[in-house]
Amino acid sequence: LALGALRGGSGAPGLGVGAVALAGLVLDDALRRRSAGRSGQPPAPPALESPALGLLAAGAAFGALDHAAAGPARAAAAALLAAGGLLSLLPAGWGARWAAQLPAVPPRSAAAAAFALAWALGGLTAVPAGHVGVVERLGAPLPELLSPGLSWRLPPPLERVRPIDRDGVRSEPLLDGAAPLLCGDQSLAALRASLRWSVADPVAFAYGAADTPAALQAIGRAALSEEVGRRGLDDVLTSGRGALETAARDRAAAAADRLGLGVQIHAIHLAEARVPAPVQAAFSDVISADEERHTTIDEAEAYAARVLPEAGGEALHRSARAAADAAHALARARALAAWHAALAPAPASTLRRLEVEATEARLAPLQLRVLPRDLALWPSPGPADVR
Repeated sequence: LALGALRGGSGAPGLGVGAVALAGLVLDDALRRRSAGRSGQPPAPPALESPALGLLAAGAAFGALDHAAAGPARAAAAALLAAGGLLSLLPAGWGARWAAQLPAVPPRSAAAAAFALAWALGGLTAVPAGHVGVVERLGAPLPELLSPGLSWRLPPPLERVRPIDRDGVRSEPLLDGAAPLLCGDQSLAALRASLRWSVADPVAFAYGAADTPAALQAIGRAALSEEVGRRGLDDVLTSGRGALETAARDRAAAAADRLGLGVQIHAIHLAEARVPAPVQAAFSDVISADEERHTTIDEAEAYAARVLPEAGGEALHRSARAAADAAHALARARALAAWHAALAPAPASTLRRLEVEATEARLAPLQLRVLPRDLALWPSPGPADVR
């Protein structure tokens, strides 16, 4: 019976255990009185059994009302039952003398007053710091919220107070990296991610979902899967992680608002992003090929950066030289044209002068001797060209 009372007082109402304990106490009390009547002795006063019976009944009633006094009532009943069990192990005389010194069982009116007082004290509610209390009257939530501190409301079942942690920021795991996600380029990515959230509307949070953390986990996983499917593997693993986290958070927040969960999603954090282990070797080959491609591109860009300025300088030099040659030829042509234009007014003298200049140019390399016609240089006639 003591074990049954302890189990009933540990948490849930436990009305079945309490009923069995009550029936056992009643049967035990009846057997004790019948045994004492047959032996001619006065029955032992039920000093411990009766209070335990009343406390168990009160605990069962408070448990049915979801009252805070249910646990203390069951704990007190368990303590009385344990004390009764210890007294039963003592000699009869010692137990009777000890029990006779206990106070008498209070009358029913006092027990009823104590029950009423305990029920009224159940209206005292302590709201922790950083929390607010959502008051539910006869199953319907009230618009006003309780501030942190001690306050008194109508005892259960008339009113119930649900403390809600509004200031705390909580974290829910989304992915552990075991199940890879499919990227937009048909690659696989293994992610470890978490979702950080807090309560924005306490009333909506209290009645929006039976298991809000589980709902947020499902929403966060769906948002991450959709955003990863819109991106390539390079964006997920490297430069696009920040944009991925922001887009997934916005998508999850919109879904939570549509469901009316009463929460604010602060962030979706990617703790790790990698390729799955079975394709790690192939991904390393892809990375090596990509690095070689970047190396070749860098070398080509460096060669272009070196050759293009040289080619540009050479082209500029040739262009300037051609322009200078053209200017020289043009100036020479203009000079010749001016010379010929100057000679045009006297054509006869011009032709004679040109003939003399041409003859002078032909005779310049020869050695000439001017002699009289009657002077003979050779005894016989000389060469025909000697004049």
